[in-house]
Amino acid sequence: IENEYIPALKEIIGILSADAVEWKDIPMLAKTHGQPATPTRLGKEIQVFVARMEEQLRQFSGLTYPAKFGGATGNMNAHKVAYPKIEWKSFADNFVASLGLSRSYPTTQIEHYDNLAAIFDCLRRINTILIDLCRDIWTYISMEYFRQKVVKGEVGSSAMPHKVNPIDFENAEGNLGMANAVLTFLSMKLPISRLQRDLTDSTVQRNIGIGLSWLRRFRPFSAVKAIPTRMRLSRPSQGLERLLMRTRSQASSTHLMSTRPSRKRCAPSLPGLTLDCRLIIRSRRHRRRARRNQSSPSRNARGSLCLM
Repeated sequence: IENEYIPALKEIIGILSADAVEWKDIPMLAKTHGQPATPTRLGKEIQVFVARMEEQLRQFSGLTYPAKFGGATGNMNAHKVAYPKIEWKSFADNFVASLGLSRSYPTTQIEHYDNLAAIFDCLRRINTILIDLCRDIWTYISMEYFRQKVVKGEVGSSAMPHKVNPIDFENAEGNLGMANAVLTFLSMKLPISRLQRDLTDSTVQRNIGIGLSWLRRFRPFSAVKAIPTRMRLSRPSQGLERLLMRTRSQASSTHLMSTRPSRKRCAPSLPGLTLDCRLIIRSRRHRRRARRNQSSPSRNARGSLCLM
């Protein structure tokens, strides 16, 4: 974990941090519930993931790697019989500390794995954040906020070569999900052992490497590394511009509710366009439809067209 996983995670955080700085002034239309919401900036949305992973990395650094030194049932019976003059508790503490580990005391025949489960849970949370990132980037590609670069010698799609599929992010999402499935089971199973010990922990521990292998062997991190090298911006503000142009064209034939408030810019200036976040434009036709829906609860009320 310390030699492979943590350095890779810090590299990912560095890449995303650089992207967040580079894109900090690029406006884009945010979407909540899949619907157009309010303006935001692309750099800020990337920085959200940076902050989330940095917090999990901070929590991870506070976890310790535990070890058990206590004999057949945790009481050092045989140790005391063989060498009665040795103070075994302090000896065990010092020996385990010399290995860079934290001694669990008291224990049964085995280490109780609570800290190991905490490590797996933290890894799982980091993986979940990366899954969220992969899905967001996949969606931005689908909305043409990003366009993927065509790599010479590669086929973008096995069936339709005219397009480039976002396979890096799809593979990463699947591999991270497989890792989480194993890590979740490990964190739930290992702390449970009957009485002073049963053998279920032994066979389960043999799969720790499988859970971690999905993170490095199958290289889901390559998806994030591909953002600056295999993708290019396709004007994330394009969706915002289209909405503003549509609103501008409707303004001449719409009814303005109450008094037009003062205009305030909520996004960096776009060519010939401004956004009034407080302006509510509602056409007469949609107002009539809203009134009909209110008077007829059984109908499918669609509401009125609003730009907040």
